[in-house]
Amino acid sequence: MATYDPPIDSQTDPDAPLTSNLGKRWDNNPVAIAEGASGAPRVSPAAWGHTVNAYSAIGTVTVDGLALYGGVVIDVKYRNSVATGVDMTIELSDDGVSFETAAVVATVGGSTDGTVKMMIDFATGDTLSIYADGDDADHVSVTAATPTGDVSHIRVTAAGGSTTTLAVMSMANAGIVA
Repeated sequence: MATYDPPIDSQTDPDAPLTSNLGKRWDNNPVAIAEGASGAPRVSPAAWGHTVNAYSAIGTVTVDGLALYGGVVIDVKYRNSVATGVDMTIELSDDGVSFETAAVVATVGGSTDGTVKMMIDFATGDTLSIYADGDDADHVSVTAATPTGDVSHIRVTAAGGSTTTLAVMSMANAGIVA
């Protein structure tokens, strides 16, 4: 990882000589910024382009527009209208048509409202989620099956199907993947 070395005014003032030290800063600093080095300025998600989507549906929501990103944070609000609890799952896809094996990311309580927040790393499928409803709160760490190509779609499903209303917000992160 490159080290961020902030510019010094005396090196960048008008008529200051171009030195190898300054040249090294110009060489290393963009890399350090891209790598998120300590002390380096942060790149706004707005610079990444398309970053936030919102959806709602009953039973299943498919999040799209994720190609070229390295991961995503997904917030889910749900209302389960039957007395029994159900599993909430995610499935990853590189084309929005065929999806990999489902991974359980939360248990949705019966007759309750709740929230699930998850972070998914597209390179590894590593998923960490937290959830809470009127009956329970917990976390789940699971590895979702990844497709051969770049992840472009995620299907979020509450196993209760027509009994669970979902509202989903996705925030693509980790910038553009080369």
